[in-house]
Amino acid sequence: MNRILLLLDNPVNRKLLAEALRAHYEVVSATPTPAALDGEFDLGILDGLALTTLWEAVQARKKRAEPLFLPFLLITSRQDVGMATRHLWQTIDEVITAPIEQLELQARVASLLQTRRMAKEIARVALQESSHAVVILRNGIVQFWNRAAERLFGWSEAEMLGQSLSVVQSDDPAGWEVLVSESVANGAFTQREMWLTTKTNHRFIAEVSCTPLRVQGADSPITHVLVTARDATERRMAWEAQRRRMLEIEAFNRITTTLQQSQTAHHKLRALLDETLAVLEVPAGAIWLWQRENDDLHLVAATDWLQAFTDVSIKPGEGVVGQTFARGETLTVRELTPAAFERSAVVGRVPAKWGSVCVPIRTPAGVAGVFLVAYPLTQRMQPDRIVVIESMARVVGLTFQGIQMNDRIGTLNRYASLLRLIDQAIIHGDDLANTLHAIVRDIVDHLPADAAVVQLRAPGTPAFETAAQIGFRHPAGYPVTRPGEALTGRAVQERRLALSSDPVADGWQALAECEFFVSGAAVPLILKEDLTGVLALFYRSAFHPNADWIDVVESAAQRIALGIERIRFLDRFRGDHPPPSIPAANAP
Repeated sequence: MNRILLLLDNPVNRKLLAEALRAHYEVVSATPTPAALDGEFDLGILDGLALTTLWEAVQARKKRAEPLFLPFLLITSRQDVGMATRHLWQTIDEVITAPIEQLELQARVASLLQTRRMAKEIARVALQESSHAVVILRNGIVQFWNRAAERLFGWSEAEMLGQSLSVVQSDDPAGWEVLVSESVANGAFTQREMWLTTKTNHRFIAEVSCTPLRVQGADSPITHVLVTARDATERRMAWEAQRRRMLEIEAFNRITTTLQQSQTAHHKLRALLDETLAVLEVPAGAIWLWQRENDDLHLVAATDWLQAFTDVSIKPGEGVVGQTFARGETLTVRELTPAAFERSAVVGRVPAKWGSVCVPIRTPAGVAGVFLVAYPLTQRMQPDRIVVIESMARVVGLTFQGIQMNDRIGTLNRYASLLRLIDQAIIHGDDLANTLHAIVRDIVDHLPADAAVVQLRAPGTPAFETAAQIGFRHPAGYPVTRPGEALTGRAVQERRLALSSDPVADGWQALAECEFFVSGAAVPLILKEDLTGVLALFYRSAFHPNADWIDVVESAAQRIALGIERIRFLDRFRGDHPPPSIPAANAP
């Protein structure tokens, strides 16, 4: 019967574990001291505190047992995983986390003891009955190949005897050679995980161990090596899932702190990008956001060589970024080329041997942009890292939504302030020219605009002449407006808001060339169906108004029309009722 040595610092846990194992094994329970390791046993079980105290003694005991495999199992809590990692490969062969599941414990213990029995009983019968793939190499050539190896790798014993183990392909072409050479050079048991490919081209993760055998005595040269392997894909996937979750938690914690410290939208997005790249340990990334007005994607944050794309706009469906946006799906590119961006402007900016992952950025309104992470091909982008990028893209989407809401609130507050200023100017104003001048000044400051003008209908004519203007560089200012002519004339004739981003087509090319305007808007001033004037706004850069802007401009036009009527009424009232004259005082 196999003997298990329990070296747990907690006596209650020792007792409970002994009761759980005693039905199947001979159990020796001892206080964790170096002397307790001197006896004979087939498996040692320690907890975190015992490992901290005895790790050097455990290593020495394992070395004394060589070339036989003497396994040790660590029971630890999730909080102590960091401590266990420090000694894991040198000391511990298996780890199980508390609270312990009975079935899992029995499975781990059975697996370790089975590996020890294989090391002790090299005889053919024992090896053939093993559930692990067992291979014995002599000077690098396969001498033994058990039935489990046939099931795991796909090649029969007849096919493999006399062959090199490199027939079983590894992701690292030198993987087998390095594993065996390291084990022989150190004269010690070596274990690692490897991606292997079966005879049917199925890839899987194998836990492979290599033990040098001195078949002719303790001091004889190593001519034989015992190799064992088992499919560790399921366990590795579980570990990857846990690692992925920890990566996400780390990223979220760091990003939450960074976002709280960031003051501007640009800083928030750049912080999200930087922290994500830091967690992934990759150098290059970028965030593109969709601009509704131009229907294209603009770069708002980038690192490394992707900063060269600052002035390059991308249309939906164009290249990897545009395709990701248009499809709303994650797109992975094994190796980037300039063609991946479909723009001659980026030729020479895409370095060789880089891959990328593009993830759509979503808000409740739909896809709002693209999060791209680029990495050298020497770095493997594992699925867990792609999941982290997708999680961070969701954070970017929520952050962008918050930025948009804050921006809109700020804009609406500014618009509300403008309307209050217009109301105040109308209420307190008694001179039309001064009142209109104050209003156009406030409009330029709060909308904002580069120039503004209010024109009023000239008495007895269909023309409209300037009553107040601001922002014009030419002394002549804004010309007289006639219905149907230019931008303001169109607004007057159609009696509704007119927008223009093409001065040539809309008939105000001369003004645009003189003042360097590229876009503008005009809205008629109407009160009780009476057209009294027109308000025009001009911009020296591209301008794309949204619904909020249109609402405030039309509201401002209604207030201005009302204010004009009010001041004119006061002027008429003062004309009909002049103030009484005060007689001069009598001379003394």
